[in-house]
Amino acid sequence: MKDKEKIDVLIEKLHLYKPQLHNSDEFTRQIMEKIAIVERKQVPRFLSYIQTFSGAAAVLLMAFFIFQSNQYEGKNTKTTFPQPAYTTQIAENCRESLSNEKFTSKDIYLCYLQHKSEKNEQSRNLRKLLPL
Repeated sequence: MKDKEKIDVLIEKLHLYKPQLHNSDEFTRQIMEKIAIVERKQVPRFLSYIQTFSGAAAVLLMAFFIFQSNQYEGKNTKTTFPQPAYTTQIAENCRESLSNEKFTSKDIYLCYLQHKSEKNEQSRNLRKLLPL
């Protein structure tokens, strides 16, 4: 804590003293001369061409992506999901009775139950006849 307080006191004292320039025009001229002396490196010409072409390619690529996303949104606004396909096997006697009229899945199911109960009855009769 003491070190931090000492630093704060020093900073406050430094704020009190403003820098005094005796010859500000001469000081500015020296700074400008030093800046002029520093040579700026020239970028090789081929590197300049590569920068130009890569910038143009980036702009074209971005335009292509925007165009493609707009085209995709226009075509598919409705999402569709695959529906499962159900196949039903109808017994012969049910097929005959249901072929002439409109039927629902309930009618098919009742006919299926009737057909299965007939098959179960036949299997019970066979078991009674054949001792196993």
